[in-house]
This record gives sequence, C-alpha cells and structure tokens, in this order.
Amino acid sequence: DTHGPRVLGVDDVALRRKQRRYGTLLIDLETHRPIDLLDDPTAEVFANWLRLHPGVEIIVRDRAGAYAEGGRQGAPDAIQVADRFHLSANAGAALDEVLRSRRRHIEYVVVSEPAEQPGPTPTAPLPPPSQTQQNLAIRRTRRSARWDEVRNRRAAGYSIQRIAREMGMHRRTVRRYLATPAPPRNHPSERPRPSGLSSPTLQPYVEYLQGRWQAGCTNVAQLQREVEAQGYQGSYSLLM
Repeated sequence: DTHGPRVLGVDDVALRRKQRRYGTLLIDLETHRPIDLLDDPTAEVFANWLRLHPGVEIIVRDRAGAYAEGGRQGAPDAIQVADRFHLSANAGAALDEVLRSRRRHIEYVVVSEPAEQPGPTPTAPLPPPSQTQQNLAIRRTRRSARWDEVRNRRAAGYSIQRIAREMGMHRRTVRRYLATPAPPRNHPSERPRPSGLSSPTLQPYVEYLQGRWQAGCTNVAQLQREVEAQGYQGSYSLLM
C-alpha cells in the first residue's frame, strides 16, 4: 500500500549501536503499528518516503531539524507537532537547568530552615545571581545551542569533518557532542567561586575556602560553619 497513514510518528533508532549507526522508525499512530524502517535518518530520505506515500496529514516528531526539513519537503501541507515524550524531556531539561543555576540558594534554604517553626516568619528575598553565575548560565546556553546544531547537522547527513570545519570546532569535540544524550555541563573548573574573597575579614580563610570550593563543597552554609569554627566572625553574605 503506497498510501501513507493519516498520523505518522517519526523518530531515530539505533541500528548498530556499537557503530553508532542510526535509522528512522515510522509508525502509524492511529493503529500504533510500525510501518517502515529507513536506513538513514536524513531529511532527503524522509522526504522521499513521504512523496512515495501521500496522504500524511500530521507528522509527530522529535526536535531534530532533519525530520522537520524532510516533512516540509515531502509533505508540505502536513501539520508538524512534537510528541509527548520530547515535550516532557525538553520541559525536564529546562527545569533541571533552572534548578542547577539556583542550587546554592536552594541548598541554603534547606540547610538553614529550622526543623520546627512556631509560626510564619518573614523570609528575606534571595540575592540575585552574581555576575559569575550569569556568565556561566550564558556559556551553558551557548554550549547547549552548539550541541543541538551539531546533532541537527549530523542528522541532516553532514560528515563530522564538515561539521567541525563549518562550526570551527575540533573533530573530537564534535564526536563527543554526538555521543552524549544531553548537552554537556560546565567543566568542574568553571564552578563559581565565592565573590567576597577580597574582603579583609575573609583574608585569613581564603586559601581554605578556595580549597574546599574546588574540592566540590559549594554549600555556603556548610562553609560558614567550618570557618566559624576557625574564628571567622563575618557575615554569611561575604561568602556568597
């Protein structure tokens, strides 16, 4: 039967995982049955299939650029929508990004909140993110955009060498982006450091605080308790 389904689901699938070879799985979403397996996850192959199987009215896909372009070429009148899984995955990734960017403030609230509260007490507003945190968030956003672009170009049939050349990246970096299921996080050396270390009050404890921070202890309340045990009498805000 050369007539396509009315509602078509499309997603990439690993054909040979060890060789990182991927194909395209097509599913009739009204009958919940697979109908075809394409051996190449490119826009051209998907568009050709749509031309040979007219009648598709709705294309349910992930956010890969290859399937979007293939749908526009092969079935220009079809409506393209994102499937529930990828909508949930994108929402989860966005929420995770927000929580990680505010992790220090969340940890402080959790640690400093008393076990029993006799009544409602006013809470001070959280301080705004520091310039260092803002810069890290910008770098994370740029890195995520490059990760998306690398995978979209690969799905569109670009070679690793071409992607690296056109995007000004090393081929090892391109391969690493293709091998990771999510955008890479910041390098450990990019952890934001306490912004008040230049204060004279903190000078006797700077070396200790920097060592603890690079060792992975970013809980400001915990660091405050440790330096107070060494004689620190300054405020919490100096450690932020």
